[in-house]
Amino acid sequence: MIMPSLLTELVSDARANGLWLEALVLVLSLVAGIAIQRGIMRSYPGTPRRKFDLVIPMVMSLGVFFGQSVLALTEKVPLLKLSLAVLLAWLFSRFIARLLTGMFPQSPTARWMSRVLRWGGWLVAVLIISDWLGIITTYLDSIYLPIGKHRTSLQSLLEGGIGVLVTLLVALWLSSALEARLMKSQFIEMNLRLVLSKLLRSVLLVVGVLLALSVAGIDLTVLSVFGGALGVGLGLGLQKLAANYVSGFVILLERSVKVGDNVRVDNFEGQVTAIRTRYTLVQASNGREAIVPNETLTSNRVENLSLANSNLLVSMVVSCGYESDVDRALAILMEAAQAQPRVLKAPGPTAVISAFAADGIELTLMFWIADPENGQASLKGAVFRQTWAQFQREGIDVPYPQRVLRMQQPVRVEPVAAAAPPADGPADQPLPKPR
Repeated sequence: MIMPSLLTELVSDARANGLWLEALVLVLSLVAGIAIQRGIMRSYPGTPRRKFDLVIPMVMSLGVFFGQSVLALTEKVPLLKLSLAVLLAWLFSRFIARLLTGMFPQSPTARWMSRVLRWGGWLVAVLIISDWLGIITTYLDSIYLPIGKHRTSLQSLLEGGIGVLVTLLVALWLSSALEARLMKSQFIEMNLRLVLSKLLRSVLLVVGVLLALSVAGIDLTVLSVFGGALGVGLGLGLQKLAANYVSGFVILLERSVKVGDNVRVDNFEGQVTAIRTRYTLVQASNGREAIVPNETLTSNRVENLSLANSNLLVSMVVSCGYESDVDRALAILMEAAQAQPRVLKAPGPTAVISAFAADGIELTLMFWIADPENGQASLKGAVFRQTWAQFQREGIDVPYPQRVLRMQQPVRVEPVAAAAPPADGPADQPLPKPR
């Protein structure tokens, strides 16, 4: 706790000209912070400067702390005490703000909270300098609130709440940092990386909650009661949620479905883009996404088109006229497919006559691709375009819909003479009705 007479001690020490050693410690700490920050920035070129804006206050806080510990053995150090309190308040607020913006970069609430925390840090610094912080904490400590059979001061509740918030934020930030570092590893399979990241997040959150409860002064034996209530909840209403959570780990450990696989679930076909704790995201080639519960992937029939072989058979239908050279049309289709770099050479493309339709002969082109995750629309468009251009050059007709009309009885067609208007009547006079 900051002494109420800290500002008074600082003024009296300044009158006695005893601040030069403390000022020297502050200057040396600042120089050391700037030097260390520049050294770290040179080690990571291209990184934004704002990533290292906490280095200087951290180094200064350490320098001021050690300087205060040494000088306090022989004399009073009010300037260093005041500086350390201000630095810690500022560093704490900036650190919490950085945690919020780092974990929730797209959240406007997180950005607003980070601004509030920055201004709150400066407010705490002003309270420390003006010696009002000690007065406020003493007043809060005198207010007691009844909680069950115990009475707790308002200051203890606020300190416990801040401790819980900070502990959980640090646990979330640490789990996010470890998960990001783990996901970048190229020596571990993707499914194993996902399993490890989820386990790390779960363990760190549990440890963070336990530490936060300990900081808040809550007896951990109450968790036994909470565990029993949680068991009843899982047995009644949360069993689906628990089943999806466990199924997510089963999918990742069995490697039956991996990120990047092409699957078909309930007539929805697409690529697996993410395996979350409760659900799996499947994105179709047209951009639509399906949220599939993990329990569905473990209990229902799922077609994994990439489990044993990622190659995919693509078929296209083209028609030509009955008067056209069918053999040449089939050869043109195969040449158009072979000209595409995504089409596999072995097995090669095949073109066959599939039907004699009412308007023309239907030809089916089939070929294999090894990268179905890149879609089929652009590939089919390129094959159709090259086929159409070659058909035009060689005079192969693409038939239009044709219909033949047969008359059961002959129809006599007689010309109808136009009736002339009356000579004396107006031009818009209606014709007389026939009798």
